Amino acid sequence: MLADDLIKNIRLEREIDEYWVFSNEFLGNHFEILLMPKPFSFEMFEAWFPKSLWVKKGMPVIQQEYEFSFGRKTYAEKEAGAYYAAKFAIAEFLCKIKRQASAMIIREIYPEYAIPVGVWEIRENIRKALMNRPRKFSCIDDALANINKRTRIDVKEYEKRGVLLKQKNLYLYSE
Repeated sequence: MLADDLIKNIRLEREIDEYWVFSNEFLGNHFEILLMPKPFSFEMFEAWFPKSLWVKKGMPVIQQEYEFSFGRKTYAEKEAGAYYAAKFAIAEFLCKIKRQASAMIIREIYPEYAIPVGVWEIRENIRKALMNRPRKFSCIDDALANINKRTRIDVKEYEKRGVLLKQKNLYLYSE
């Protein structure tokens, strides 16, 4: 609810004019945050790696949820509180800088994350990433190539599963 209230104000601001990338890693969680020069929308990926808490063996399991410009109509069940903690941290940042952007977050959870500490970890990881100066790019391909240097899963896999990068009209409602 707090994020949704902040987003009402964000929608009135002008969009960023480049692609911004932020990163952070803490407690076995790696985050890549991509802000895009589009109306506010939000997408989050969680990739749980083998030998982590929820995936014992095999391949990483990737969850994804999103919302377009005017929000979700249903609860983000796959990622639950993680989704809303991340969205809140992004909304705080955009309000602070008085700008609008579409946000895509990749969270890779490695085996080192042995004991879940709560969604505060997600919010604080993202806040910490957003304290850094963004890497700025004029095109999406360069931004994604930069992200790919730090993710263990090829960024093309996230692109294939994602929604926001494929949308031309982000004013649509999501699920």
